Amino acid sequence: MSSKGYRPKKCESFLINITILEGRHYAWPNMNSFVHIKIEKQKAVTKIRYGTDAPYYNEYFVFEFKKMELSKLLDNHLTLTVYRPRACCKLRKILGYVTLDFATIWEEKDHQFYRKWAILSSPKSNFSGPMGFLKVTISILTEGQIPSIPIVNPLSDNEIEGNILLPEGVTERKKALFIFKLYRGFDIIKMRRGTSVIEDNIPENEMTDSEKNNLPDVGIKISFAGLSGQSSVKKRTSYPVWNESITISELYPPLSQRIKFELFYKHKRSNAVHVTRYINLHSLCSYKPNGFLPTFGPCYLHFYKTCAMGEEYVGKVLIAMETLVFSDAPTKTRCTFNDEIPPVFDPNLWEIENVFLFATIANVSVVDKRYTKQLISFELNWGRMQILKDTENNIDITPHVVTPKYKPFTTNEEFWCINFDGTIPCMHIINYYPSLRRRMYKTNQIDKLITTMAEKLQEIKHLFKSDIFVSNSDIIGEKLQEYFDYVSSSCQRFIELSKTSQQLYETKQDINKNRLITDEFTELVTACKSAYISRMKKKSYQTAEKFYMQLLKLLDYPQECWPNVYLWMKNGNRKTECLRFAPRELIYSDIPEEKGKYCGQLNNFYFMTNKYSKSLSPVVCKVELFLWLGLEHQMQYCFEAIPDGFKMPEIITQGEKHSDAVNKYSRIPKYLILEDYVVFNGRVHIYQGRFVLAFDYTGLSDFMARVIIHDQSKHTRPLKKTLNPIWDETLIFKNLVCYGTRQEITNKPPPIVLEVNDQDKWSLEYVGFCLIQPTIKFKDETYSPPKFPPKLEWHTIKIDEVEVGQVLACVEFFEISETDEDNLMVPENGLTMSIPEDIRPILVNYRFELFIWGVRHLKKLRHVPIKAPKIVIECNEYKIETEIAKIQNLNFSKTLWVVDMQLPSVLSFIPPIMIKLFECKHFGRCHYAGTHLSFIQEFMYQPISLTEYKSKMKEAVRTSLQSIASKTQSELEEQLEDLRKQKRREERKKYMKWRFQLICSASNFCGLCKMCRKAGWKCFKKSLRFICCFLLCCGCGRMFKKNKKKLQKDDEPLKFFRTKETVIDVADTEVNDIKDWWSKYFNSLGDPYTQADNLFDVNFKVKIFNSELEQHFNHFEDVFDTHRIYRGKTIGDKYEDEKAQIATVKCKIRAYKWEDNGNYNNFITPQGKLLKDGFFTELPSNIETPFILRIYCVRGIKLRPADQSGSCDSYIVIRLNQQVIDDKKNFVPKSADPFYGKCFEMEGVFPKDNTVKVSIYDWDKHTHSDLIGQTQIDIENRFYSRHRAYCGLPFEYTLFGETPWRDKQEPTEILQRLCETHNLPMPQYKDENKLVIGHQVFVMPPEKAREAEPEFVKKEMLALFVLHKWNEIPIHGFHLVPEHVETRSLFHPDTPGIEQGKLQMWIDIFPIGDTPMPHQVNIKTRAPVSYELRVIIWNTDQVVLNEDDFFGDRKSDIYVKGWLTDPGNAQETDVHYRSLTGEGNFNWRFVFIFDYLSAENMIIEKKKNTAFDVTQTKQKLPCRLTLQVWDNDVFSKDDFLGSMTFYLNRMPRGAKHARQCTIRTFEEAPRFNLFKIKRTRGWWPFQTKQKNNHMKSIVSGKLEAEFELVTMDQASIAPAGLGRNPPQPLPPPKRPSTSFNWLFNPWKTCRFIIWKGLKWKLVICLIIVLGALFFGLFVYSMPGYSVKKLLGA
Repeated sequence: MSSKGYRPKKCESFLINITILEGRHYAWPNMNSFVHIKIEKQKAVTKIRYGTDAPYYNEYFVFEFKKMELSKLLDNHLTLTVYRPRACCKLRKILGYVTLDFATIWEEKDHQFYRKWAILSSPKSNFSGPMGFLKVTISILTEGQIPSIPIVNPLSDNEIEGNILLPEGVTERKKALFIFKLYRGFDIIKMRRGTSVIEDNIPENEMTDSEKNNLPDVGIKISFAGLSGQSSVKKRTSYPVWNESITISELYPPLSQRIKFELFYKHKRSNAVHVTRYINLHSLCSYKPNGFLPTFGPCYLHFYKTCAMGEEYVGKVLIAMETLVFSDAPTKTRCTFNDEIPPVFDPNLWEIENVFLFATIANVSVVDKRYTKQLISFELNWGRMQILKDTENNIDITPHVVTPKYKPFTTNEEFWCINFDGTIPCMHIINYYPSLRRRMYKTNQIDKLITTMAEKLQEIKHLFKSDIFVSNSDIIGEKLQEYFDYVSSSCQRFIELSKTSQQLYETKQDINKNRLITDEFTELVTACKSAYISRMKKKSYQTAEKFYMQLLKLLDYPQECWPNVYLWMKNGNRKTECLRFAPRELIYSDIPEEKGKYCGQLNNFYFMTNKYSKSLSPVVCKVELFLWLGLEHQMQYCFEAIPDGFKMPEIITQGEKHSDAVNKYSRIPKYLILEDYVVFNGRVHIYQGRFVLAFDYTGLSDFMARVIIHDQSKHTRPLKKTLNPIWDETLIFKNLVCYGTRQEITNKPPPIVLEVNDQDKWSLEYVGFCLIQPTIKFKDETYSPPKFPPKLEWHTIKIDEVEVGQVLACVEFFEISETDEDNLMVPENGLTMSIPEDIRPILVNYRFELFIWGVRHLKKLRHVPIKAPKIVIECNEYKIETEIAKIQNLNFSKTLWVVDMQLPSVLSFIPPIMIKLFECKHFGRCHYAGTHLSFIQEFMYQPISLTEYKSKMKEAVRTSLQSIASKTQSELEEQLEDLRKQKRREERKKYMKWRFQLICSASNFCGLCKMCRKAGWKCFKKSLRFICCFLLCCGCGRMFKKNKKKLQKDDEPLKFFRTKETVIDVADTEVNDIKDWWSKYFNSLGDPYTQADNLFDVNFKVKIFNSELEQHFNHFEDVFDTHRIYRGKTIGDKYEDEKAQIATVKCKIRAYKWEDNGNYNNFITPQGKLLKDGFFTELPSNIETPFILRIYCVRGIKLRPADQSGSCDSYIVIRLNQQVIDDKKNFVPKSADPFYGKCFEMEGVFPKDNTVKVSIYDWDKHTHSDLIGQTQIDIENRFYSRHRAYCGLPFEYTLFGETPWRDKQEPTEILQRLCETHNLPMPQYKDENKLVIGHQVFVMPPEKAREAEPEFVKKEMLALFVLHKWNEIPIHGFHLVPEHVETRSLFHPDTPGIEQGKLQMWIDIFPIGDTPMPHQVNIKTRAPVSYELRVIIWNTDQVVLNEDDFFGDRKSDIYVKGWLTDPGNAQETDVHYRSLTGEGNFNWRFVFIFDYLSAENMIIEKKKNTAFDVTQTKQKLPCRLTLQVWDNDVFSKDDFLGSMTFYLNRMPRGAKHARQCTIRTFEEAPRFNLFKIKRTRGWWPFQTKQKNNHMKSIVSGKLEAEFELVTMDQASIAPAGLGRNPPQPLPPPKRPSTSFNWLFNPWKTCRFIIWKGLKWKLVICLIIVLGALFFGLFVYSMPGYSVKKLLGA
């Protein structure tokens, strides 16, 4: 059956989840930044982070897209932009951005990028290098999809190089140009309704002006990677010639996968119309080592316009694409540009050949009543059909594409058909296309190989079912070997055909794709030889699936050859619906593997419509088509393939004018003559149906089956109010004409249409249909086995590709002979004919045991609550009715029912079980409420014989003894020796801890003895010498003497001075370990950053389930199953059908064969009891049971923000029946990942309190709180389950501490109870690590044993070990629930199926009895510990000299700035002015007080984000210290010189000397945890970005600092002041005399600046001034002195 009609695409709802984690290596140092998120018109921003190039955001955003097609969603783009926010006089500026489309995210595993580093590109120069990195998590969620949280190592995802956000298989990106070449277009027309599809072949230069005005204005637009380019617009032409290229400059591989081609044209009287085509980039290239760059064409790209009826061909464009990769791209940024290119000509690309398409319609039936008022015809479309001219013979080749119009007729006014009167209409088209058939041949080969592989895999998967796996083990092995042999031979066949048949004209895409496929197939041929492993069948099956997925990726072949073929159904002159065929499905080839699947054979197709109502069928009509597509010279093979029974008409020649060419084209028939036919009588046997969907408001349906054979239609009687109709009818059809020879009819019998309807009061509602192949009996055959009588089979009923049910039926045709024309018994009028006994299923005896518990979750029936429910269970004609349950206690007093019944021997023929709910009223009235249907195969039980039971137990004992015997005595001794070594290591850790405390004491309290401290730190690696120094200083010799021998044995230096690991083992230095439940939780995550301590042993853990606990334990339906009762129509959608649920019924059903003369003393139940005593022997009591319920809520994960800020104020609400706990006052503010750490305790009574609902709300101050999501837990199933889900089993047995044993029963009691329940011998404790149950031996490994424990504790530990291994016991074994934390998905009622976040939690249920109630587990979140970080800035060296003084000397006014969490609370040293060498002396202490949570390695900061916040927001920030060095300026802004950032929990070790302090040593230095070490001192480099290359860092200075970390209690005992202030004042630095502020020290300015720079100039000036002065005085006094001398005065 094929329904290739146009169907609308399904619309879904999607959630786009984006987490902005952190940034790193921003190109602008010390910048303020925020991230802007944009998806189409939706936008969001993060908060601003100040003063760092490595900001930590950790903000979560959710974008919702409702009712959207997937193809439209994948066309959207996501842009993440990092901005520097606007300042008082500056606009905001873009640092960098990254753009990717949703198709790239969708193709990733689980549709997500998890904790990946996105590369930020500059908007001005995308190819200049990264502007930084942004760590993000991006995922796309659909309805019903549960997001997975991959387990990653934070140490690895912090590494940028190996964790870049790139498509799978890509490691690096290069600069590239994507060049799209547009040559010319063909047949660009606008097809209007009602016009002919045949266009005259009139050249455009011969058209009139009015004809040219109807031609469109054509252009092409290409969009890729967020960029788009457009060609020039060619006006008034159907054959535009562009010869242009559109080049998109981008990095390869890009973060976009979809290339969008838009053909737009503008008609005179209409607006611009866009016709869109998409090509995925991954289909054009390969990222493998032997892969290739994206290439395409030159090739035609065909465009189709989607309309209400289907698709229409609008033209084709010759396009090519190539990719050029450069080391230096010609452009600096992402852009598009156009250029002219030389034209190409068809003879250089390919050879043009005439192609012949032939179609004939053999039969038309099942015509819907809506289309019978007008005449019906059919039209064949293939590209643009023209009247071709044969220039050699001067004849026109006119395509024949439209059939005559026919009037439908009917015999019963229900279904119509068309009578061709023996002449079958034919259609044909001859067109010219490029000779590129080889592409289609190869695609067909791969397609057929993949199809066969899928069928074989499905068959093997069915055999892998748990109930039949053991018996089918050998068959599975044979099937797997057959599968691999088939794959190997098919791949080898493909390689051989590829070598022998080469395509004449190949593009680069063809060459590269063929090479890739050949390499893949060659590898598969080799891999198939060793793929099957007989002992590992499941692994072999996984390998088979891997091969299938590997080949499936090769099927996407982007280069098209010819346009699609369309067959239209026309009602009058209006097109209604169409069938679409790809050319490769119809292509002809001599090689069967290359031939199209529909070529040269009759196939049945259905015209489908998307405009149908509940009472009308989506099927428009059924046609039987013969299709053939091939070259014109292969036309003879088409006519040879016409089925027998159809005759071509004779050709009438016209004398001498009749030439060979005319003869060739005239041989193409316009109709076929039906020659051979066979007349049959038919019997359609319809036994029963089973349907999963209801079509009436009651939840039931009135089903009626209708059979349509050609022009005849008959139906069964309607069966009222059922989902399991048992018609047991045979419908008789007489005089059925089947055209064709007997051999043709035998090979391909005509399919019979079986349609199911729901009979309502006034109309019929369409349910679905199926096709049934009849069994043919000719008159020369005998009606005898094995062919006759036919066997009943299940046939799937579908509607719109949705399975709604199945019908058990078969059909047989009897050829009518002259003697027995009326060989069928026809029932009298008004009577029905039952199925003959030889076809009817054989009935055997079954025993049906029902354990019914009660009714739950009753809703209102007709707006009135149900108060007196009753259950009726029906199977075939048997019925069980329970008594009426009371509303106070919804359990039934009688719980066990046993009924013997006769059912079909074939398991699949047994009718399903109907569970009906009734509400009982007064006076014996019962109102139907709802129903549930279950297939009885779910409840069948295969009894176990005693012989089989004993053999399995012996086999298990033998396996157990072999495993024990395999461990020789030497191996056991090695294990014991390993245990002793482990204990010695633990003792040594304790000793090393003591030694480190001693060292710290020497450093802290020997402050007066500087020599002692100096000697101690110098000899820190050799702690013995240091301790001796300490003892000499402190005068304490007794400690030395006491530990002298121990110190001599262990002289190995401390680990953290020599390790090269990323993070040093802190176990040697741990002082204050906290061992509580959170330690156990974080120790179980396997996360190096969140593990509490590596000191804890392997048993100190809980099992963390990443999904609901029910999914791992079969929904805890081992005691009783939960059946949902529905009332109303169901549509097959799990979440929508929940609205029709009216109640649930809890019961357990088992059915097994029960013969009266059977010896059932030899069969047992899974509990080890005799089957003759009944299956249900251990039944729980259904009386009211009081209990205590404890709900432990651990944390929320990715809660969907209800506020626009991207965070939510979440709190917990718990409902148990009428009890409500509202924890609104303890809401967690502004967090999408809150830690709750709450335990809520409630009392309840079973069965009244059977379900608990846990809801998460978002608190709002002025409005009602918004529901984020909720989850429901069936606590009754957990309480009564054999898996003991009411209290998980811990992995270790302890009586004291923070996590003691919390079950009401001890492990020995639990084990003994399990043995009694399953009829097993009592456990025998042989020694402290060996236990025997019957013949089953359990040996506890030595590493799990603990010495120095009482005997009863060791016994309990051994019993606990066996309980965790209980699943290894054959037949009786199953998994017990361990101590755990489950992760439950939260859903909102308004958006069912779309997850709103997760909640990690677990529950404990304890019955209220005589034994004391265990204490609650303390999971209160750890209170952060207050610490004081003291950072002493001693000196700096080699700081960059950033300024010139007045006389050209380089200098810097240095000061150091630092902060821990908020740059606004930064502390600064004083300024070392005028550093001429880069050296600075400070002796300055920073003091930072913070709260630290060791379990998460996070700093807890509480503050109000805005002035309008009611409460403080608790923020978790990484424990990161930032130190910066600045140059102080008096009149301008200070200059930033460099910075360094430390993570306190993994600090790099400082260098001993400034000359050893480099960036390389800083990056490669071993790291330690300052919270463990407490104090360190050394040299660390300041770094800044290189001017020419901002991704490369250079040293801008070196800092000598000392870090000391103390708790607040220690700080209160030994306080320290800020700066150099007391207490513990630091001495003032010894700065050179040249260090001063010139503005406030004028004398020093004159001395050290002016005098130093102008000394000689001033001396010379002084000499000159003095000389001038003396000379002036000389000149002034010379005359008077001369006169006096002359006068003698």
